[in-house]
Amino acid sequence: MTKDYSYYILFLIEIANGGDFLIKAGKWLFFLVGIIVLVSCASYLEAEPEEKEFEFDGTTLNVIQNSIPTDLFAEERENVKVVRKLHVKNGSVDADWSLVDNTLNLKATCFGLANCDARFEVYVPLDVEVLRNGKPTQLTGKAE
Repeated sequence: MTKDYSYYILFLIEIANGGDFLIKAGKWLFFLVGIIVLVSCASYLEAEPEEKEFEFDGTTLNVIQNSIPTDLFAEERENVKVVRKLHVKNGSVDADWSLVDNTLNLKATCFGLANCDARFEVYVPLDVEVLRNGKPTQLTGKAE
C-alpha cells in the first residue's frame, strides 16, 4: 500500500512560493470569524431584567461585584434592591446574588464557548455607607 504524499508536496511548494495563498486564506478565515462573533455578541441591553430585594438593617454595605459592571444608587427605601441584566447566547453561566451579614455578593460567570453579558444595578437606603469590593465608593450610579 503506497501513501499519497501529494498534499505534503503541494504544501511545501506553497511555502517555497512565499505562502501567499495560506496567508490570504488565514486572513479571510480570521475576518469571517470576526464577523460571526460581532454579529452574535450577547448584550445585557437585550436581557429581561430580574429583580431581588434583600432585607438590610446595617449601616455599611460591601458590594462584591466580581468584575461585573455594577451601578450603585442611593434612594429612599428600607431594603436593598438588586436588578440583574443577564443575556446568554451560548455557553453556560453561573449566576448568583446573595446578601450575608453586610456583604452583597454579585456573580455572573460564563463557561465553555461562552457568549454572555451581565450588568447589575444596586439600590440602597440613603443612610447606608457603601463599599465597592471593600473600598469606599460614591453612589453615582456609574459602574466601575
